[in-house]
Amino acid sequence: MTLRRKITVVALVVLGVLLAAGALLGFCDVYQNHIARDCGAECGTPPSDGTVSGGF
Repeated sequence: MTLRRKITVVALVVLGVLLAAGALLGFCDVYQNHIARDCGAECGTPPSDGTVSGGF
């Protein structure tokens, strides 16, 4: 392989890794902000509506 081809292959690999990392971060953000919030603390319990139960 020539030097130019090696540089091209390395650049494509780096671009692929950056795209994969960006997709992973985007998925984690969507999961934390939407799926986990809609599901509640545990998927078997309903999400909190902000009210406090109990008291005196």
